[in-house]
Parts: sequence; structure tokens; C-alpha cells
Amino acid sequence: MLRAIHLFAIALLAFALGCRHDDGLGRVEVRGKVTYQGVPVGRGLITFRPAGRSKGPSAGTGIVNGSFDIPSDKGPIVGPQQVEIKVVTDENESAKVADSTLTKRRPPPLKTFSQQVELTKGLNKLEFAFPAKPPSAEASHK
Repeated sequence: MLRAIHLFAIALLAFALGCRHDDGLGRVEVRGKVTYQGVPVGRGLITFRPAGRSKGPSAGTGIVNGSFDIPSDKGPIVGPQQVEIKVVTDENESAKVADSTLTKRRPPPLKTFSQQVELTKGLNKLEFAFPAKPPSAEASHK
């Protein structure tokens, strides 16, 4: 009887360890801060997509009060990533619409920025700061 209990406990432990969520893709945790015009972003979205020749899933989350956090079980993979950040720039503008009916409301305006980053194993802490206007292509060639 005691041996059966030990075997049951070992089987239960093996089952529990096998149920850990790991898709084998080498995902990593990513967290950080995003500012726009020197102020933490109130609301927005951040998305990581494999860049260059890397292949793998995209990962993303919301930005709230300037912060974001993607846990490793849902995170992007190690390597180069193209990061797209969408910032809600003026939450009050949609409320200023002359016609106050809900059917006439417009979604809040968004500013979109992108940047490439290199993610490594373990926790990746990132900070993104964006000006009012992205630098022009002409300015970067001078």
C-alpha cells in the first residue's frame, strides 16, 4: 500500500512538471517604460515582431501609465525584434465631438512609432522615449 502511494505521488509530480507551459520557442520576459513628449504614455499598445531573418511569434500588450510587462510564457523570442508602439495622443479629443451621440464618436487619435531592439535570454528591461514628431529621413542623412 505504501509503495502504491509513493508511485502515485511520483506520477502526480511528473504530471505536474509536464504541464508547465513551455512551447520550446525560447520566449523571454519583457518589461519597461514608454514616454511621449517627456511624459509617461497614459494608454497605448506595444508589439514585438521578429526582425531580419528570425522567425517566431509576435507578442504584445497594453501600455498603461507609461509601463508594460509581457511575461515569459507569452513573450517574444530571443533575437532581433521590430517594436511597434501605438500611443493614444489625446483622449479628450473624441469627447469634444460636436455631436455627442455614441454612434458619431471617433476613436482616439494614435501616434505610431517603431524601433528595432535585440532581446537576450532572461528579463529584458527596455525604455522607449519619443518626441512630438519622429525625426525626418532628411535629418538622419546629414
